[in-house]
Amino acid sequence: YHTNEKLRAKNYFDPPDSEKGKWRYNQFGGTLGGPIVRNKLFFFGSYENTRDTRNASVTVSVPTEALRRGDLSAASTLIYDPLTGNPDGSGRTPFAGNVIPANRIDPIARKIIDLMPLPNVRNANGSIPETNNYFAQAPFSFNRWTLDTKVNWNATPKLNLFARYSHLDFWTFNETVYGQQLQGRPITLPGNPGTGAGNIYNFSMGGTYTLSNTIVADAHIGYVRQYTGVEHSDIGELRKGMDFLGIPGTNGTRAFEGGMPLFDFDVYEDVGISERYMPYYRDDDQYQTVVNVNWMKGKHNVRAGTDIYFQALNHIQPELSGGDNFGA
Repeated sequence: YHTNEKLRAKNYFDPPDSEKGKWRYNQFGGTLGGPIVRNKLFFFGSYENTRDTRNASVTVSVPTEALRRGDLSAASTLIYDPLTGNPDGSGRTPFAGNVIPANRIDPIARKIIDLMPLPNVRNANGSIPETNNYFAQAPFSFNRWTLDTKVNWNATPKLNLFARYSHLDFWTFNETVYGQQLQGRPITLPGNPGTGAGNIYNFSMGGTYTLSNTIVADAHIGYVRQYTGVEHSDIGELRKGMDFLGIPGTNGTRAFEGGMPLFDFDVYEDVGISERYMPYYRDDDQYQTVVNVNWMKGKHNVRAGTDIYFQALNHIQPELSGGDNFGA
């Protein structure tokens, strides 16, 4: 299966003067099976590969040039000087003209504001809208391949054995709205920002043995390892919040505690690691052993056996629930 940007229409919600961008989606694979030894030994295999590479886009809201320099004169709500007035809110003094003086803007806020892009979307009359005013384009990639194999062996007229192996491997990259420095939400949803990778190994083998015309036994063992993880692109900047921004306590000493802290804005696009449960690393194992005996006696069928199952969850992931932070 193949499709590309020449076979697709442009996104209806993108600005009229924007490029459609690259979009390549390919999926291919095949199956092969047959006898190895006639009437005794058989094999089957299946392979599939999916490749998705495109120039993704999204429109978000960023502060206008006037807001960035503290000019809120267009707002109908008065902006008061927080250093004036009484604890109950009375006696406050509004900023003159609803403009925050430049020397009153916090240097940390100024550093972040200076890195934020200016609006690049205009209304039909040429004016700049207050929201939905920034169009971002960035690359997105997703690659995945899967392999399934199985062998069946008729060892004797009474014994049939099988073995199966499957493998899935994937890699993905989802750029952020603001890029490496400020991060922000992923350019494509659903999805996590940054780089993700994972694989699954699945192996099982078993057999069926006919003890008599009325008794049949079967057994199998299985093993699955599943790994998946994702991390933001600036995770290697371990002290970014502390050294670059100068905010104490925003980073830790462990590798997964690096990167830009989150700044959650009500109207405008968030800055920093937008998903609070990132990064995460999940490495899970599963083991299973099953043995059964089936006995047919007249009109009755009696089956007994055992199923031993072991599951392991080995995760490093920030956990938040109900406003509480339980750490990683």
